[in-house]
Amino acid sequence: MQKESEGPTTSLRQLLTTSDSAKTTRKQMLAVLLSVDDAMIHACITRQVARHAHMRSHPTKHELKENMELAANIPGQYISIICDKIGLPMTNRQCAQVVDDIALYLRGGPDSDKIAVAIDMVQTTQSWPITRTHEGLRKYTDFTKVTVYNTCEKDLAHRSIVDRFLTDLRPQIQDGPDYDKPRPVPFVEVGFSDQIYLRLQQHSSHTNSNYLMNLFHAAVENRFGGIFKLHQEVLSLCSEPADAWLGEIAFTQLCKGYVTEASGFSHSGAGLSIGNFYERLPAEIWDTMYLHGARTEKIERNLQKEEEIARVRHFAEPGAHQRFEDEILKDIESVEQISRTLQSLEELRQIDQEIKELLEST
Repeated sequence: MQKESEGPTTSLRQLLTTSDSAKTTRKQMLAVLLSVDDAMIHACITRQVARHAHMRSHPTKHELKENMELAANIPGQYISIICDKIGLPMTNRQCAQVVDDIALYLRGGPDSDKIAVAIDMVQTTQSWPITRTHEGLRKYTDFTKVTVYNTCEKDLAHRSIVDRFLTDLRPQIQDGPDYDKPRPVPFVEVGFSDQIYLRLQQHSSHTNSNYLMNLFHAAVENRFGGIFKLHQEVLSLCSEPADAWLGEIAFTQLCKGYVTEASGFSHSGAGLSIGNFYERLPAEIWDTMYLHGARTEKIERNLQKEEEIARVRHFAEPGAHQRFEDEILKDIESVEQISRTLQSLEELRQIDQEIKELLEST
C-alpha cells in the first residue's frame, strides 16, 4: 500500500514550474489542484476531510461549507466518508466485524440469510422483495440481475469484486497494538457529478449508487446502529470543462479512493464514466462554471500563501526550511503516479472518441 503523504502542496507548484516532462494534460491536472485551497489539499492527503469539517475554526470547514452551497449550480467532485459523529474512522476491530458480516452475507445458508435480511432491510428506499433474500439472492450484489419479468439471479461479477475487496482488506485490519484505535485512513468514495445534490442523495439512499459502498455502509449500520454515518462533502467545483475528469482522478488518488488501497470503494478508473457529461450540460451551467472559476486568481493566491508558509517556517526555527523542502519531495511520488495514470487514460479517451465518430458516421 502506498505510503501516506504529509505536508503542504508546494510540491505541486514545483512540478508545474520546473518539470521537464510537464505536458498539457499534466499542467491542467496540477492547475486543478493548485486552484484548490492548501488546507483542502492537505486534508485530502492526510485523510482528515471529515475530521476537519467537524472542527469549529478549521480553515477547511469554511471552504467545504462554501462548496456545498455553490454545488447546487456547479459541477464538481464530492466525497462520501464512513465515520463517526466527530469525523473519526472505524477501528480495525470494528472493520473486522463488518468484514465478517459481509462474508457471511454472501456465503448462503440459514445463518447467511438471517444476517442478509437484516442488512438488506437497513435501507428500504430500494424495492427489494425480502423473499429473494431467503432464496439466496442479495440486494446489494444481485439487484442488476432483476429482469422485466421480475426474476432475478446472482450477479457473479459483483460478488467477485466484493470478495476481492474483503480479501485485500483483511491483512490491513489484523490484530495489533492499534487494533482498537481509529484507523488513519477512513473508507471513502470520491466521484464527479454535474448534479451533486442528487448524487449525494443517491449515495445516502443506496439508489443508483456504488453498490460496494452501499453494502459496506448497510453492514456498518446493521452492526453499529447510529454510531457511524455516511459523511458527505464537496471537495472542489469545476472552473473549466477538463476539471470534470481531471479533478475526479486527482482527488481519488489523493484521498486513497480505490479498493486496492484498503480504504476506497472505487473499483474502476476515475474519470472514465463522465463522457456524456460534456454533451448534456446546459449552456447556463457552463456559464456559471466559468464565472465561478477565476482560476488564475485562485492559483496566484494559493502560491502566495505557500510562499508565506515557507517564509514563516524558515525564520521561525533552525532547520525549518530544510524540513519544508523534505515535505515537498514526499508529495511528488503520488503526483507522478497521477500523471502516469493520465497517459493511459488519454489513450482510452482517444479510442472512445474514435468509436463515437465511427458510430455517428454510420
